[in-house]
Amino acid sequence: MLAVQKPVWRVAWQNSLVSGNFYCKSMSWSVGANVLVAISEQDDLAAGKVLHENKSGTVRIQLNDGSKITVGPDEVFENPNKTPKSRQRSRSPARKSTGSRGRSPGRGRPPKSEKSPARAASAGRKRSTSRGRKPATTPKTKEEKPEKASTAKKTAEKKKQEEPTGTPTMTLRVRRWNKDENIDSDTDETTKPKKKNKDDSTSKPQLEWGGTIGVVLMFAVFVGVTFGALLMIRSVAVPPKASSNVTEPQGSFNLRGLDWRKLVAQWPKWDWNAVGLLLGFWAFELLLALLPVGPIENALPGSTGPRQYRRNGFLAAVVTVSGILGLRRYGYALTKAQLLAYLPVWAATGTIVGFILAIYFCWKGYRVPVSQQNPAVASAGKIYTFFIGKQINPVIRTFHVKMFFFKLGLTSPVVLALLIYLNFEPTGYAQLVSLALPCIYLLDALLFEQTFLTSFGIQTEGFGFFFTSMIGIYPALAMVNPLYVITAKVEMQTWCVVFHCLVFTVGLLINRLSCNQKYRFRKNPMDPAVSHLETLPTARGKKLLVSGWWGLVRHPNYFGDILMQMSFGLNAGFGHALPWFLPATTILMFFQRVGQDHRHCQAKYGDAWSRYCEKVKQRVLPKIY
Repeated sequence: MLAVQKPVWRVAWQNSLVSGNFYCKSMSWSVGANVLVAISEQDDLAAGKVLHENKSGTVRIQLNDGSKITVGPDEVFENPNKTPKSRQRSRSPARKSTGSRGRSPGRGRPPKSEKSPARAASAGRKRSTSRGRKPATTPKTKEEKPEKASTAKKTAEKKKQEEPTGTPTMTLRVRRWNKDENIDSDTDETTKPKKKNKDDSTSKPQLEWGGTIGVVLMFAVFVGVTFGALLMIRSVAVPPKASSNVTEPQGSFNLRGLDWRKLVAQWPKWDWNAVGLLLGFWAFELLLALLPVGPIENALPGSTGPRQYRRNGFLAAVVTVSGILGLRRYGYALTKAQLLAYLPVWAATGTIVGFILAIYFCWKGYRVPVSQQNPAVASAGKIYTFFIGKQINPVIRTFHVKMFFFKLGLTSPVVLALLIYLNFEPTGYAQLVSLALPCIYLLDALLFEQTFLTSFGIQTEGFGFFFTSMIGIYPALAMVNPLYVITAKVEMQTWCVVFHCLVFTVGLLINRLSCNQKYRFRKNPMDPAVSHLETLPTARGKKLLVSGWWGLVRHPNYFGDILMQMSFGLNAGFGHALPWFLPATTILMFFQRVGQDHRHCQAKYGDAWSRYCEKVKQRVLPKIY
């Protein structure tokens, strides 16, 4: 959808090199050197000192405000306002006082204009005039020559004469977004960073989900609902244990009469076989992702992460499903009781592994250049940064870590849906549709996974505990809806099931067509399929789509996704709130992301985004919102 342009400070730097306003870059830096650091998120330069230079080429710098950052070699420049020590010509105190060339005070010679006492007392030698020389009527006194200025002083004086009065010694042409006047303005900024006002609330990015307390409570709710739902379904689905005297009553979905202590006591024992199966599944998916199979997608201009990505998520899902069916044919299969006992263990294992991975990537995020860090947590606390993520797209060599977790979170529910179908043997249209619709939804995302490379979730949101824990929480939570429909034996009339499928199909078409249209425009604006669409230019050189699907509402893909989530809940009926939890929270997250995306685009595109909002007034729901 958008074209690429170089960062503003880099364009300004290259232009100033031509005009001669800057000193040239140096290939290496000495400890304590005064430098300027380019902060790409703020389009500004910050002054600091070099602490050390790493072997990888990055430079560790301490800014004037006391903070320490690690940046790349192309983001560090010499500070011309402070001359390095290597360029200063030192003089001894004797030379400064007497003007002599380094001699001690005892050996200093008197100035040529003065005579020694003995020479001053003598009359001097008389010169004869027989050679045609006229006698001097008045003795000529020798003029005193001014002291020669050093080359550095001459250069400084010449620069002061050339520069107009009242201008700084070095200026930087910066393209900035003026929030007060709501226009794009060119302003001359000095390289000395401005002191931020403590009362200025706009200097700090807005924290999402209510800050630290909000993200912790939201994660606790997701974990509590997931494990509570799994235990409740297990108590209802597993047949009661019978003995000679006592028969345990079967569980119920009634929340009012539910004994939570007894439900927690039914937590299955920790089974290392279940842990081994889950780890083996992850290893198998990692191997499929690393295989040189599938087309290679080049990263679009301006995107973060690796420059190339291999697209094979749908193929990996097909291979995995085929492998499970092959193992079942040879007698390697899980029973219904084992599956219900393994589900909480799998969810807990995924959460623990996600916690460990989140700690590692958060620690690693503090050691990468500022350009690779998440600006949304720049001024946030440690706990909030841990949940949201210090990095946006961490990379291990050329491996796209975030996209692998994304594919793993989509493939796992498909595998669970297959195991549920094989063990529970659902009957009735509502039960079959409750398994089929989520699988179609997930397989469609895997089939067109390249469109997610430029999505808001991949390119803007951080890679923290929220993201890593989803490998354990989301697959189990996604199967709560079909498990409830099957265990509660929900039955619906045929026309209701057909209506649910129709709502899902409309949402799927809107979501897929709008995402494909945006991806084609971002990849190649001259593509015949999107070249006829109306666009709006921005100050950054990129363009915004204002026709097609993106001319109807600002987020047509969210509208299609909301319709699909509604179909999931409608298929389960209104008899219980449990199957509505994931669809309802997903819809709320979409509306929250709409506001987050609006603030991000407003700061990024400025007046162009305001004009786009005036032209396309509805955000998600046509004629409503």
